[in-house]
Amino acid sequence: MTVLAYTLFYIELYALYVASFGGGVDRRVSVIVPTRNRVQALGRAVRSILAQTHAPYELIVVNDGNENAEFFQQIRLIDLDCQKAGVRFVHVGALSEARGGGQARNAGIEAARGEYVAFLDDDDAWLPEKLEKQLDVVTEASVSGVACGAWFGRWSDDEFLVLKRTKRKLPNGCQRRAILRGNFLGTTSGFLVLRQALLDVGGFDFRLPCLQDYDVYIRLILGGRQVGFISEPLILYRVGGGDQISKQYNRHVASTKMLIDKYRGREFGLTGAELNELSATFYNLAAKAASGVDRKAALKAAAQSACLRPLQVEAPARALFALFR
Repeated sequence: MTVLAYTLFYIELYALYVASFGGGVDRRVSVIVPTRNRVQALGRAVRSILAQTHAPYELIVVNDGNENAEFFQQIRLIDLDCQKAGVRFVHVGALSEARGGGQARNAGIEAARGEYVAFLDDDDAWLPEKLEKQLDVVTEASVSGVACGAWFGRWSDDEFLVLKRTKRKLPNGCQRRAILRGNFLGTTSGFLVLRQALLDVGGFDFRLPCLQDYDVYIRLILGGRQVGFISEPLILYRVGGGDQISKQYNRHVASTKMLIDKYRGREFGLTGAELNELSATFYNLAAKAASGVDRKAALKAAAQSACLRPLQVEAPARALFALFR
């Protein structure tokens, strides 16, 4: 386990520099942060945004049901910090009741003025060159969006305890085929994309209990959009504790059923083979989520995945192997 205390120190130091001397504000980018009941974490996330070597045009904090006085005091402090950094600040407070990350992100997209939008969950953080490196890719590669690698771990005060890093890479060949086989783009906290591209596909499907990020990536690529990927970890992504495992399992089961029904729709233009491929992927994700909670359910989901994808047993086999470690 590695402690990235020095990384947080660097972020804080650079944020002070930007506040004192100004930075390169990029008027193309709006950053959207949905937040609920994480006041201290929100402040840390915002500091990592204001420490970017290419500062965004605006920061949009979407209030997903916060009502306490401490939260609104934090909002006032964020507003002051944004003024010092020359970043436009927008507080979207219309969500008086908690609606979930997808609907909060949609509210942020609607409020955004930038050409591109980037997302950051309130319990994650960015490394200082994240936006700069992603903007270089979208400019040079002429893609609609770009994702990046991540350090996975847990926070201990302002120290980040690293558990692992992403091993994803951009697949060679057809992105349409690749996205049906799995989410190679990762979390929304590492994603920057054209605002109009998200509007064209209808934004995030907030009805889904989980997999909202993967769902929107599928719709973007099926709609003809190309994406880029930076394998370098540029975000600090907090992984949940053991108390979240059963919740994730129940959400995956519900989302799997909804997504398979959804992509049967003619508007997505999937062939029978493509629908089987995607359905197998959803069942495999459900098997992984169930592996630490319900072995019988995990076996069933892995078997369903294998039946739909009999010549590609590697992913279901990994899920089954996890049950007996």
